[in-house]
Amino acid sequence: MRLAKVFLLGIGFCFASSLFADTTVTFDELGPQPTEFNDAQPLTTQYHSLGLTFSGGGAILDQGSHFGVSTLSGDDFLAFNTLSFITNADGSHPAGPETLTFKSPVTSVSIWGGSGGSVNFELEAFDAAGNFVQGDFAAANRGYVDLAVSGKAISSVTFFGDGQAYVFDNLSFAGISVDHRPSGIPDNSSTWFALSLGLLSLAAIRRLTQGGSMASR
Repeated sequence: MRLAKVFLLGIGFCFASSLFADTTVTFDELGPQPTEFNDAQPLTTQYHSLGLTFSGGGAILDQGSHFGVSTLSGDDFLAFNTLSFITNADGSHPAGPETLTFKSPVTSVSIWGGSGGSVNFELEAFDAAGNFVQGDFAAANRGYVDLAVSGKAISSVTFFGDGQAYVFDNLSFAGISVDHRPSGIPDNSSTWFALSLGLLSLAAIRRLTQGGSMASR
């Protein structure tokens, strides 16, 4: 029975780890994107199935949009331009700051800010009541910098740069995972399979243990 208990604890640990595993959004999950803001829609509820809602005007563009930096992964990043005459396809301005609201609180958030020039980037985290949780600041010069915050119950983050044109890429967060994801984002089916297999194995171990006890009588 000791073996069975150890096995069950291992399965429980793996299951708990899957619940709080990092989720990464590369901004490539929604398919090919345009290179101009006037052909792009602002990012709002496109990642609603991940429990994410964006606001602030930023739009996902292809790296061919001449921001002076390439993407960190794939072809697309979340782009901003503060010039007043630059608009998205719906007439909104991609000026930021960008706010990301989580359907369920998370424990950590990180994102990379990049620019072809010199830009100061900031990431701020808030709880459900709007109280400040933690912030991070970094200066980029023709490249990317990593911004990261953590806390017990982060309900939203705001991120922005002080330059005229800049991008963000590879958003990651950790918290309770969700079941439905956009096409291209792996789900937790392998975790559930491992859990089911583990429970079946545990039942088999218990049966064999009981059988051995009866045979020894």
